[in-house]
Amino acid sequence: MQHNSDQPTDRRRFLKTTVAATVATGTAALIPDAAIADEVETNKPAQKPEGYRATPHVLEYYKSAKL
Repeated sequence: MQHNSDQPTDRRRFLKTTVAATVATGTAALIPDAAIADEVETNKPAQKPEGYRATPHVLEYYKSAKL
């Protein structure tokens, strides 16, 4: 019987992949509830935007940007 030198590496890769898949599955089971909660909170009506305002720091920038 011939031993393949890649065999331990393949076993480790398989175990790592299995653990990662298990963690991902567990996380995915929790995410839909969180996504629904975030969606409900983000659907609040937005405040009316105030629009453009020429504040002192904006006016100072305009002065410095002139050539």
